[in-house]
Amino acid sequence: MPRCLLLLLFLLGGFTARAQQEFTIDDFSSDYVARIHVDTLFRGWVGVYDQKTKRQLVRVASADLSEGLDGNLLGSSGARLPYAEQHVLISGDFNFDGRPDLAIQEGRNSCHLNPSFKVYLATPAGFAHSEEFSYLAQAYCGMFGVDAERQRLSVQQMGHWGQESVEFSVRDNKPFRISSSREDQSQYPFVRYSQEEWNGSRLVSRAWRELELGPGEAICAFPLVESGKRVVLFVLDSRVLCYALLRRDDSVEFNYPTLLAEEAPPFTLHQTGSGLSLRFQNGAARYEIRETPAGQLTVTARFGAKTRQLTGAATRKTGSLRPLLTMQLDNLTLPPPQ
Repeated sequence: MPRCLLLLLFLLGGFTARAQQEFTIDDFSSDYVARIHVDTLFRGWVGVYDQKTKRQLVRVASADLSEGLDGNLLGSSGARLPYAEQHVLISGDFNFDGRPDLAIQEGRNSCHLNPSFKVYLATPAGFAHSEEFSYLAQAYCGMFGVDAERQRLSVQQMGHWGQESVEFSVRDNKPFRISSSREDQSQYPFVRYSQEEWNGSRLVSRAWRELELGPGEAICAFPLVESGKRVVLFVLDSRVLCYALLRRDDSVEFNYPTLLAEEAPPFTLHQTGSGLSLRFQNGAARYEIRETPAGQLTVTARFGAKTRQLTGAATRKTGSLRPLLTMQLDNLTLPPPQ
């Protein structure tokens, strides 16, 4: 055989030997041992074996084990890997039956490329794969949390829209959704919150919106004497004037215009000797906010032949209508210069 061919085979054999490395985890259980096989690209598989019979009970292939292994380990094939120094294999009682179960990393397929896991529940004969528990460890953000004292599982979901937290109990050896809370910022500065809670027979839902403005972002804000509700005027994206009416608990009762409108409906600002008047119309309802030279604010709402007059409280009032006189906004018509 030509010497160059022998050299090539030798090099390939050496590369293969170095590429396939094995680590042993034997301190997570007195009954089982795990072996991690990984190459230099962190691809590989994890096997779980019976300590006595040496029989393989579980085998999970993974396209990416980089999140669970220290890169400095590569090159030390055959080494014993302490359980506490890795995150490829997680042992714990996930279904609260008193027996330790297993979660094994099968890639980085959960949200934002977080690690994802396959879950195996302990049985008298070994372990059985659970689709339902695995879903919790794959469809959300990483491995689910386990609260052994309360016997609850928890998951998190995050995205550009906001975040969600969900909590589960265990029924019939499967996760059972009992509560959730969601924060949706897709229509910021209006943030939509929703909650679900199991009441013993069904999930009860409630949802509300809040207006989240930073300090000084409101042009004018004041509570109403009659109801304690709060009127807020602010500018969105430095271009669009907006009105919001907040309930006493700060949830949004009404806002104008809606953020889904293709074109921002107009406001009209009027100036007279008795002060400033800001007007807008929402369907058949017409609204007018007046401010006297002394700073007293009132709101008039007209619905057909019905008129309701509301008084702005001086306490907790911030800002004024006057800054609108010099603003160039897409949906605000200014009075002619005086």
